[in-house]
Amino acid sequence: MTEKGKAKGVLLKSGDRISAPVVISNATIWDTYHHLLDPADVPASDRTQALQTPTIDSFMHLHLGIRAEGLENIPIHHVVVHDAKQAITTMGNTCMISVPTALDPNQAPQGYHTIHAYTLEPFEGWQKDQQYQHKKT
Repeated sequence: MTEKGKAKGVLLKSGDRISAPVVISNATIWDTYHHLLDPADVPASDRTQALQTPTIDSFMHLHLGIRAEGLENIPIHHVVVHDAKQAITTMGNTCMISVPTALDPNQAPQGYHTIHAYTLEPFEGWQKDQQYQHKKT
């Protein structure tokens, strides 16, 4: 729901409305501008610029919890590039690792870290079929 060009809440499929002073969405920019916002509520130049954002194929996002023992001074970000001669957008060539508990230990139980790891991975082959569980292991 928008009012004077600002998000003021959400309209659920059920028809229920939830008003809020701040709206945070996890929708893609393309879904937001194509399906969630009425074009009349967004300046045309903003919409055009947003929809020019280039896409990537897909990525794999892994969430982990690990023991923090011996990792008291771990940095928050790590980037692993397997082959510097290849583009970082080459599937599987780059892995970004984030340790949010390096900044805020309250994001995990005491004595543990949270790890987020991202790598570019094609979506093809990850559909939920008979091979899905096997591929995950």
